[in-house]
Amino acid sequence: MFCHRRGRAIAVFAAASDAFGPSAHLVGAVAGVLAYNVAAEIAAEDPGVKGPNTFRSALIDACANVTEEDIRRRARVTVCEVA
Repeated sequence: MFCHRRGRAIAVFAAASDAFGPSAHLVGAVAGVLAYNVAAEIAAEDPGVKGPNTFRSALIDACANVTEEDIRRRARVTVCEVA
């Protein structure tokens, strides 16, 4: 069930990108995965995390509180041109 919720979070990014046209769906999906992974990194660093249940709580909090600056600082993405 938890993985299913992650899918919903990523779908929100893809749907939001719809305003930029159908070709932006991939970018939106990648942005969703990136934001989710950054939130997971932040949650993993929480000293209160002692196991899977406390990690889940920390991840939910991190997803709610992740900022654009967090994503820019932690993102490890290379953009390349496709011919």
